[in-house]
Amino acid sequence: MIQRMLIIAVCFLFYATNLYAQNEKAPLATKIITAITIVGNETVHEGIVLRAVSIKLGDSLDAKKVDADIRAIYKLGYFENVTASTEIIDAKVTLIFSVKERPMVGSITVTGSKEPSHEEIKKEITMKENTPYQQYQAKESVQKMLEYCQKQGYCYAEITHEVKSHSEKNKKVVDIVFHLDSKQLIKVKEITFLNSTIPVRTLKRQIKTAKGGIYNKSELEIDSQRLVYYYKSKGYIQAIVSSPEVVYSKEKKGMIITIDIFEGNQFKVTGVEIKGNKLISEAEIRMKMKTAENALYNIIQISQDMQMINSLYASKGYISCQIIPEEEVDAETKTVFISFKIDEGSQAYIEKILITGNTKTKNNVIRRELLIKDGSLFDGQDVRLSRQRLINLGYFEEVNFNIKPGTDEGKKILEIDVKEGKTGTFLFSAGYGSQPGGFGSIECVLNNLKGKGYAMNLKGELGENITNYEFGFTNPWFRDIKPKTLVGIESWHTSDKYTDYTSLRKGVALRTSRDTSKHNSLSCKYKYEEVSMRNMSANVSDSINDWKNKWGEKYVKTSGLNLRFIRNTKMGEDIFNPNSGCFWDISSDLVGSILGGDIEYFKPTIDVTYYIPSWWKFVLAVHSRFGIITKLNGEDAPPDYEKFRVGGHYSVRGYEERSICPQDNNKNPEGGEAVFVGNLEYRFPIAPKQLYGVLFADCGNVWKNTSGVDFSGLKAGAGIGLRINSPIGPIRMDYAWRLNDVPGQVKGETKIHFGIGPSF
Repeated sequence: MIQRMLIIAVCFLFYATNLYAQNEKAPLATKIITAITIVGNETVHEGIVLRAVSIKLGDSLDAKKVDADIRAIYKLGYFENVTASTEIIDAKVTLIFSVKERPMVGSITVTGSKEPSHEEIKKEITMKENTPYQQYQAKESVQKMLEYCQKQGYCYAEITHEVKSHSEKNKKVVDIVFHLDSKQLIKVKEITFLNSTIPVRTLKRQIKTAKGGIYNKSELEIDSQRLVYYYKSKGYIQAIVSSPEVVYSKEKKGMIITIDIFEGNQFKVTGVEIKGNKLISEAEIRMKMKTAENALYNIIQISQDMQMINSLYASKGYISCQIIPEEEVDAETKTVFISFKIDEGSQAYIEKILITGNTKTKNNVIRRELLIKDGSLFDGQDVRLSRQRLINLGYFEEVNFNIKPGTDEGKKILEIDVKEGKTGTFLFSAGYGSQPGGFGSIECVLNNLKGKGYAMNLKGELGENITNYEFGFTNPWFRDIKPKTLVGIESWHTSDKYTDYTSLRKGVALRTSRDTSKHNSLSCKYKYEEVSMRNMSANVSDSINDWKNKWGEKYVKTSGLNLRFIRNTKMGEDIFNPNSGCFWDISSDLVGSILGGDIEYFKPTIDVTYYIPSWWKFVLAVHSRFGIITKLNGEDAPPDYEKFRVGGHYSVRGYEERSICPQDNNKNPEGGEAVFVGNLEYRFPIAPKQLYGVLFADCGNVWKNTSGVDFSGLKAGAGIGLRINSPIGPIRMDYAWRLNDVPGQVKGETKIHFGIGPSF
């Protein structure tokens, strides 16, 4: 018995000793990776795969890390299968990733029905040629193409796809063929509203689905929400719009849509409470609120008030402020009590401003336009205005501001991402314009020269009625010192042929301007010009004859100063088509012999435009201009070429250029000493940032002297037009009806106007 126990004890000690020895040697047996190889890749470079691998030489072999790297390689999208294995030779461990490449996409074609356009529908395809083929992208593309077809009115369209495999230069390639069967174009034949007290015409204006238009299921669903929103803006807080009933009528060959509406009762607001506000007083908030007691409940005004409160807090750096509206509805009294609960949050500061995408424009050109800087308070209003200032430069196709978390809770990183646009153009053109007649021109415009913001233009025009040579150079921000100071020089040599004389001008101007606030600036320009009036017709006015008798065809010197105040609050993504704000231009020309000229006059003008957002993306632009010109100390009246005449594509459309003006005693036209022009344009995008439509109405007149101003005799015109954005500015085409008689022009006639540049 004792002998047996001794044997067991010895065996136990031997086993324990051996186990201890194995544990001591375990670290030496750990697999250390000495090499990493990629096998199976034929077209994808090994380096691309290795960049996705996190395991490094010298690391211990870890199954979890290997699995993560397999997933990372798969996510590259190049391979349909990825595995890993190890090979150990002489204690050296090689980690091997085996991959199987996906075939590459060869051609992508669309066959079948010709409508919708194959070119347009291909834009919905998410896969690209010469990229790895992934099956999910084919299915995704089919879905997106079907959605596009439905938006175009082909709601029963069917799309299938076929994958054709073949080899090309020992590589597996697949061609993708999408088969389109668009079926029938479905239009809306009838829209009926049930149980509504609001006129049908009014309801139809609230939705985009229209009788005679294409049927779009997704748009119709949004229309239901638009109707609910409209009802709630009229006090119907309980309004419900049922899901539209849509039936295809074989007889009418289109959709019959029925929308059932439960209006409920109209509710009034019995009270408005503001709570949670500590930083901004209740009086300041209420002063700007649109929601009022005893008024009908209006969800639009409530939304606008929430935005207003958010803007107030954002201007003080509280960009995370939240406004929560709470409503207590009393169905019996048909009233609602509204509480605006404000969670102010905490102030935010700009930790850093990062600028990306500016491949040409220098960083300082962007930074100098910003109203914020690193370390400043995150003022939401200044951030919004800074973005608008960058848009107004005209250098960029896109300007995006992205807010990212900073290193601390109260700090934000502002990333400004821009996409460079075309800022230089060389244009040779020939055509016909309203005033110059037939003409040819060569123009070179360089904005943002060398990426420093400099602007230079060279232009030459030769036409039936015009000869024009121009040069200009502008440094928009002299020495990059705030406030912004502009300096520039321009020179010209022109010949303009009018109906009663030809005006020859040559001159030079020096100008400077300085910002006085975020929206305002003051400018001063000195101009020296020599002007000659020649080729006068036999029937010129008495004032032009007096000029001819005194000066003949001699060049007359004009030397003067122009002082100007500008206020610009225009906002919008398109610098030529703002959607809100205003533009004030108050200018005054002071010309006199004391500055070395031959003539003297004083010429103040006021030019004002307001941009008022309307329904959808429509904008009402309201413009007016008023000016006078008077002589100073001398007895001579101001020259005719400095007096006012209107008519044509820059003033009152429907009339010949400069044809609205006074007449002398012999019924000959002459310039006037007072002018008024008023314009209305209702603008809407057809293709945003590219093509716009306008409805317009103009009026204006010119009076012989300031004492004769009488607004009852205004001349008017109206019409429709197109605006095409081009590298040299908007190209304007207007078709106008003349609404009054003027000498030589009969009421009711039409005229087509062409022009380059914004109307106002």
